[in-house]
Amino acid sequence: MAEDGQQAVEMAIKHPYDFIFMDLQMPVMDGLEATAQIRREGGPSAEKTVIIAMTANVMEGIQNRCKASGMDDYISKPLKMSSIKQIISQYSSNDNVLVEPDISVFQA
Repeated sequence: MAEDGQQAVEMAIKHPYDFIFMDLQMPVMDGLEATAQIRREGGPSAEKTVIIAMTANVMEGIQNRCKASGMDDYISKPLKMSSIKQIISQYSSNDNVLVEPDISVFQA
């Protein structure tokens, strides 16, 4: 887990991830800017990683802002395990569909 947006970028540049669940409101750098920077940097998570926004902000236009930054989708807070599993299944490759993904959720 990253402590802030800048750390999320640094982690994504160094390590490949299948999925990144990105909070929109983080210290140092928000999730929109962090996602845009991950997509621009060209590291192992730049192209194939599915980046999902996590937000309590359901205001009009937020989905467009998420897509414009390079996010693939968004999930609203409070997070529900069923929604997380659905998103993972939706974006998993057909040869590697996760029927029952093993997920741990940590909250500060």
